[in-house]
Amino acid sequence: MHVRCLLSVTFVFILPFILHAQPDSIRYFNHYWNETTRDSAAYYRLAEMEGNRYQVRDYYISGRLQMDGTYSSLKQEIEEGNFTWYYENGQKFAEGNFVHGNRDDIWTFWFPDGLKKEEIKFFAERENELVIKWQSKRIKNSQHLLDKAVKQKKKGKPDKAMSLLNSILQINPFSAEAFYEKGLIECGSGNKEAGCPDLLKAREYGFYDTMELNKAVEMYCGN
Repeated sequence: MHVRCLLSVTFVFILPFILHAQPDSIRYFNHYWNETTRDSAAYYRLAEMEGNRYQVRDYYISGRLQMDGTYSSLKQEIEEGNFTWYYENGQKFAEGNFVHGNRDDIWTFWFPDGLKKEEIKFFAERENELVIKWQSKRIKNSQHLLDKAVKQKKKGKPDKAMSLLNSILQINPFSAEAFYEKGLIECGSGNKEAGCPDLLKAREYGFYDTMELNKAVEMYCGN
């Protein structure tokens, strides 16, 4: 999961010189984390060996830190140890530990405004098992509305679904799930001018199913 810390002002100013001086040490990625060229990149990666591990830092193309962690193998991308992700505004997005590529123990997630979102316990030896240890009131108070909105959309009642989704955003202005569902309804009805910004907000705020989200963005928005 790649799922986004302000660098110092000094780094932002010297970034062009770093890119020019060390082109072979930098890898560029698009929004889907497929390797690409600098001109079409959304992120870039710097990696260096420290002992028998690789210290890896991913950056938004703006130069702001997106992820900081260590890998035992870059080729197979095996994460090992503590990882931290950041939103582009510098707030932490997520922090947790990996054991040979599997998430382990308590992971903490935050909203873009710095409020803690939730804590989830993972089990390295049981890849698909997790336990939600704590959730913010923003999530608890809006989850039942989200479930209702999805049901209304499936019943072919987009207006009722949109009303519920707008209510969710009054409770939780960073609900990636609500923005995702809104974007799908708007784009599906031909209103891409409203739908695409909502889909992109879902990506910015950390919608959990990035594969499905990216498919929707590519289908309707082309980026």
